[in-house]
Amino acid sequence: MSRVMLCLSRFKSKHPGILFSIIGLLGFGGVAGADETPIRDAHHCAERAKEAVETMTRNIITARRAIATPLILENVCSPLIWPGAEMDEPTFITQVLHHSGCGLLLDVTNIHANSTNHGTSPANFIEKLPLERVVQVHFSGAHESKGRLIDSRTQAVPESIWQLLDHAVSRAPVRCICLERDDNLPPLPEILWEVERARAIGRHHKRWN
Repeated sequence: MSRVMLCLSRFKSKHPGILFSIIGLLGFGGVAGADETPIRDAHHCAERAKEAVETMTRNIITARRAIATPLILENVCSPLIWPGAEMDEPTFITQVLHHSGCGLLLDVTNIHANSTNHGTSPANFIEKLPLERVVQVHFSGAHESKGRLIDSRTQAVPESIWQLLDHAVSRAPVRCICLERDDNLPPLPEILWEVERARAIGRHHKRWN
């Protein structure tokens, strides 16, 4: 937490309008991990899942007390699902948001990738979340690698993700939609076309004018 608090103090001096963090595992037992590991999967029995909710909530509250900036939390990709897990990811996310008082940053590409890789319904996942807490929606393209869909942010957005974005925006009081593209950048008109399509989805569902 000391490094987190140092980062927060630096952000605070910049007066950001909002901060976000992932609901993911960055390390365990002194071993560094990737942000693509859900905390809920690292604590897969009922007692440990509850402990994970309590630990994360405590850390979030500590961080929120250090700054006056709203904090929202983002769902991540799940590379695996532990057999016998007592708490599914939507339930874990709901518990963390409820106890911490944070809003939700809904990443529909992560949901699409998880659903494709694990054979679940992305729409059902979204419906299990506390949609009234959604503040932002992020989306991007993805690519397949070794039989798995990866949220790489390097490809054009496929129609399946556009459809999921439309569903999410229709169900949640979204204030902002963010297109993510980190590499393999296309000509600017192609990116602007995707941005305008996202804006049109928001207008269609009366999220903005």
